[in-house]
Amino acid sequence: MLLSYYFFLRNDSQAKKSAEQPVYFRITRKGESKYFSIGVKTKPSYWDKKKQKVKTSDSRWVIKNQIIEIYHSRAQEILLEAILKKKTITASNFILKMKSNFTSRSFFS
Repeated sequence: MLLSYYFFLRNDSQAKKSAEQPVYFRITRKGESKYFSIGVKTKPSYWDKKKQKVKTSDSRWVIKNQIIEIYHSRAQEILLEAILKKKTITASNFILKMKSNFTSRSFFS
């Protein structure tokens, strides 16, 4: 399937280094890359690039990392489903599946 994904802190050249910046989810397949913000922000000094997580120095690190883990788990589910069904999936379709899972559900439904 040759598909990879990761979380990264968007380096906004206009933002101050002390300002919080958005965490993005990026997927790449066969040279096609797509990405979107997952709704989490943190300061660059609080971001662990290697672990792709928010460091404990951020006062809200637990909830932010839980959100990242939810997206990570959903990505794994999509990949597993594609493998089990022997389907290929484009980066664009992967992103659509990621977003639809979180926007179409309500906690109370």
